[in-house]
Amino acid sequence: MKDNKTESIQKNLKNIRKALKLHMKDILGTITDSERQTVRKLVTALKENGITFSSPHFLDEVEIHSEDGSLVFAYFSHSRTTGQVSRFHLEF
Repeated sequence: MKDNKTESIQKNLKNIRKALKLHMKDILGTITDSERQTVRKLVTALKENGITFSSPHFLDEVEIHSEDGSLVFAYFSHSRTTGQVSRFHLEF
């Protein structure tokens, strides 16, 4: 059974993951102008659904807040060989 506090985030998980992937590309400096517009649209749509993003401490950690009071963390992992951001992990 899903926790009610994360229900809003669960419903929007596809768009959250897409926004985080584009944020990762932005960190790497490989984002295109078209992708930058896409991420703006995604973040605006998520905001309309009561979900906001913040990165209060580090570039490789993002907090995802929803109006129902839930908080999810996204942590970015770094490649051992290149040191670049390579993936992210959601922690509910």
